[in-house]
Amino acid sequence: MLQQEASPLHGGILADACGLGKTQTALMPIYQAALSQFRPPYRPTLVLVPSALIDTWLLEIERHFGDALTIRLFYGTKARTEYSERKLIMLESLPQVEAFMRCPTSKVSSGHTIMLSSYNTWATRMTTGIDQEETNL
Repeated sequence: MLQQEASPLHGGILADACGLGKTQTALMPIYQAALSQFRPPYRPTLVLVPSALIDTWLLEIERHFGDALTIRLFYGTKARTEYSERKLIMLESLPQVEAFMRCPTSKVSSGHTIMLSSYNTWATRMTTGIDQEETNL
């Protein structure tokens, strides 16, 4: 997994039968990368999973990593998400992204942060911002 992360693609697909540790296998390189960051920029890791696996990921992170990793959850509809966590506009610059995520690249804790979302929620929030910008043009 670490070799694949260092490849030109910067990631890959991990597929196996149920119960064989795919979630833990995916979390270990994230944790290892967080531990090996010794100087800025410190960046969070985005994890996109099917909606049915959100709870599994939350439980696995809590069970195996406790407070060593911080979770920022972006999941559900806008009506069910607090205003401060909504993705309402496209973020165009790194400072805007940092402010939105509250993960400044100068803080070590940012490198220990996982942004967890479902495919559908992430796509909806990202395209909503694009659609709003196109409407205003």
